[in-house]
Amino acid sequence: MVNHTTAIAVAIVYSLVLCGVVHYLVNAEQPKAYMDEIFHEEQTLTYLGGHWYYWNPKITTPPGLYVITTLIWQVLSLPPSVVYFRFLNCVIAGVNLLLLAELTQSTLAALAISTLPVLSFTALLFYTDQLSLCALLVTLLAQRSSKPWLAFLSGGFACFVRQTNIIWLGFMIGERAVSRLAPTEAGRRDPLAWCCYLLRHPRLLFNALFRAAFCDAPHYTALCFMFVTFVVLFNDGDIVLGDRSAHRPVLHIPQLFYFFVFCALSTPCSFLRYLSTLRIPQRLPTLCIHLILLLIALAVRYFTFEHSYLLADNRHYTFYMWSRLFRRYHSFRYLVVPFYLLTGSYVCWGFGVRRRLDEFLITLGFLICASAALVPAELIEPRYFVTPYVVWRLVNIPEDNRKHHLVDILLNILINVITVYVFIFLPFRWLSQPLTWQRFMW
Repeated sequence: MVNHTTAIAVAIVYSLVLCGVVHYLVNAEQPKAYMDEIFHEEQTLTYLGGHWYYWNPKITTPPGLYVITTLIWQVLSLPPSVVYFRFLNCVIAGVNLLLLAELTQSTLAALAISTLPVLSFTALLFYTDQLSLCALLVTLLAQRSSKPWLAFLSGGFACFVRQTNIIWLGFMIGERAVSRLAPTEAGRRDPLAWCCYLLRHPRLLFNALFRAAFCDAPHYTALCFMFVTFVVLFNDGDIVLGDRSAHRPVLHIPQLFYFFVFCALSTPCSFLRYLSTLRIPQRLPTLCIHLILLLIALAVRYFTFEHSYLLADNRHYTFYMWSRLFRRYHSFRYLVVPFYLLTGSYVCWGFGVRRRLDEFLITLGFLICASAALVPAELIEPRYFVTPYVVWRLVNIPEDNRKHHLVDILLNILINVITVYVFIFLPFRWLSQPLTWQRFMW
């Protein structure tokens, strides 16, 4: 059981540290809105001015962050500036740590997730990531606590902040379906055997999904229906709200492979432990391994996309990774194919083979939802991986290894210190904008 006093103390300290970084470093060196903050600040100021019907066509996500910020600022009469808006995410980050501690039943595990470099960096800026994750974590906690009305409200708000959260509400429906299916077959089989079993008994799966959607989780089903209705009737069938020409859906299959690598590198101790116990020939026939490698290579060859933003903006680390490695050396894309298989195996099976039906279905459902969230995105953006990563950590909770958590936390802190230092103290200028400092970030 988690020690709530310790968790609260750690969350408060974490929020205060973030506030200190924002006040003494970010606001001191970058007092003006930076990158996406420009659109977020403008939209929030528009709402604070009472102009609720104006929408910036460059903003792709729903207005949840701007609405909640507007309400808080009107109640507290705070100065309307991005310098102060940033502190909201510092507070939300502490709340997220508390929620993660409750969900994982471990303060160390929660801190290891919260300090994830890509995630914690968003707590320093006026971005939507922290609030989106907070709403989704409340929904997960409400589901586990059997509080459907809270789950309905928080799930709806999660989609009001970021529309891709609807996918994870679908995942929660799937979890309910799995709980109905699991008692029907309690034996242990290989994943391929379970696939054959479900293909022979499709009615079992359909009945479980139907009952889960309309009996166990009608609140999530209602939210999914409302979401689809809005997209079809009021948003011309598009998921994004603005900048649609730059966010067209594609079949970017390698996004899933990048996510696998992201998960493995974000949990280095667990990944190394997994590799140390891995005996691939005992798990899969050699022919199957070669076939999977071939399919991954074909996906890399025919379904890799280069978004115009990726190559046009040298302020992101992904620009340098792509231009210096993947784009310059085409062979590099194929050299890492075995690593995609290893990291994908790690994400799917964790520390052992998934032999029970419920474990197999949860893994399959997660892969489907992660694919739905990531594959349509043409742009390679590490922030897109954060929510699937957090859900993965919550679904696949390994034994509470304190040493692993401590190493993860220390590595995260080291990377965070480096990225914040680079962001603050190593700015550069574009020739096209000689009077404006540009800064490196995720």
